[in-house]
Amino acid sequence: MRKKTFTFLYDKFTQDNMYPILSQSIRFCRLYIRKHFAVFFSVRRVLLFPFVLFVFQSAGECTQAPSRQLSKPAEKRHTCDECQKSFAQLRHLKMHMLTHMAKTVYVCDTCAKTFASASNLSQHKLTHTGEKPHSCDVCRKSFSQISTLRRHKLTHTSVRPHVCDFCTMSFTSSSDLTKHKRKHTGERPYTCDFCEKKFAASRDLTIHKRTHTGEKPHTCEMCQMSFAHVGNLITHKRTHTGERPYVCDMCTKAFALSSSLTIHKRIHTGERPYSCTVCQKTFAQSSHLNTHKRIHTTVYL
Repeated sequence: MRKKTFTFLYDKFTQDNMYPILSQSIRFCRLYIRKHFAVFFSVRRVLLFPFVLFVFQSAGECTQAPSRQLSKPAEKRHTCDECQKSFAQLRHLKMHMLTHMAKTVYVCDTCAKTFASASNLSQHKLTHTGEKPHSCDVCRKSFSQISTLRRHKLTHTSVRPHVCDFCTMSFTSSSDLTKHKRKHTGERPYTCDFCEKKFAASRDLTIHKRTHTGEKPHTCEMCQMSFAHVGNLITHKRTHTGERPYVCDMCTKAFALSSSLTIHKRIHTGERPYSCTVCQKTFAQSSHLNTHKRIHTTVYL
């Protein structure tokens, strides 16, 4: 099949003396095509015809240097609209254009944070709305990003490939292991630009900075009240919905906050973890302890 195709194309371009090809250049061009025929044929058949045309049109130049190049450098007809750089092939221009595409900036209209792609911006916006569209089919826990859901699903399996060198505790992801190791090393690589306070996680630094800037990027769509932390927004929304997800396993009383449930359970257990340093009296809540301390600090006139 290849031999017949080559013979047909060869006869097509040499008939009627279309090109003044000398016998030496003909032999050279035929050898060159035979050598590279299989490569072009296997990649894309449509490339074969223009390739043969290119070789035979350049055959006149083969007589001068039959062991070197077949033609002059190709004309650079494809020009980039951004930087005016030119390319001989369209595919090279398309590859070059990717360098400009990376400079496109997508800006969050809530906090002005920038992103390189529209998809990353869409994922980021979920942190403002508190929306968590990706749900675990095992425990029904929801997440804003599908990648976080995938990591979470590993917690339902026994797969924990990342092991701590200090305490042999294992984790489903390398990032979780890195964060954990900082508890052992005391490393705090993230520093606040305003007060130089250091943090072990970048997320904690971001939230902390809002105490300086007053930024409250998380807004309730029901009452337009804003919050610095998405967790506070989620908790606030329960005042509108009446949701009480934390249930006491002793009396089935439900609460909107996990901290409220913890305090409530002390009624059943009798636990009083807060102790006065002056008289050693104990309390179930820190607020009760603070109120009690005023007895020791009040000066009567």
